[in-house]
Amino acid sequence: MITSQRDKVLDYIAMVTKPLVWYSVIMLFLEIHTGSQTSHESHWFFLWSERFVAGVMTLEYILRWKKSGELLKYPLSAFGIIDLISIVPFWAGFFLTSQSSLHLVRTLRCLRMLKFFRYSRSLQLMALGFYRSWFNLRPLLFTTFIVVMFTMFALYEVEGPHQEEFRDLFTILYFLETTATTVGYGDHSPTTVGGRLIVMGFMIVGLAIFMACFSAITNAFDQTIEEEIDPNIDPLEEFQKVREQRKKTDAIGGTDEV
Repeated sequence: MITSQRDKVLDYIAMVTKPLVWYSVIMLFLEIHTGSQTSHESHWFFLWSERFVAGVMTLEYILRWKKSGELLKYPLSAFGIIDLISIVPFWAGFFLTSQSSLHLVRTLRCLRMLKFFRYSRSLQLMALGFYRSWFNLRPLLFTTFIVVMFTMFALYEVEGPHQEEFRDLFTILYFLETTATTVGYGDHSPTTVGGRLIVMGFMIVGLAIFMACFSAITNAFDQTIEEEIDPNIDPLEEFQKVREQRKKTDAIGGTDEV
């Protein structure tokens, strides 16, 4: 009887979850639009509105945790983590006192929109596409890390003595990211011949890696888009199939983990 009542409550909560998420985001927009710095300084309506939304989502989290029947099964699952993220900003506000922290916590309410992954097949398929591409992206990302680290230290040694900006590793890293992504704000640039030669080589290698990453993602999404047509395919089951297939591949040919 208790299990049946709990399932009914979960069904009711599931019916109102999506409207509550949209309501929460709209209230956040209106609350910020009024000029309030934190939720404690907002109108009482926004404060109690957030308490109601967080209360419903907290109840949902507790009931789903109990329904799982295991201590760590639900909290460590993908949906469990998403449901936890949706209520953490509210409860964290009781323990944070600094203005900057409360600003950030209030902004994190937007992460509640991740709950749509539970109810949207299209969003699940999109996540499946990225998940499939991840296995091909791992060696490419590690290669990118090596190239960026080498270029960063090279610029520090070659360009650093001539420009104050290139004496800070984080600033160099920021410059390399804007360069590799072809954004190129132009706020930093090498002036020495050696620095320019290093960046020229980085741009060529970076562009090649970028195109390889783009190709890996495109191939994964081509397969996923074809599966979207078939209503019998469950994206959540496909996650498990991809994971098991990857384990078999790694067992046969070794793994590329670093």
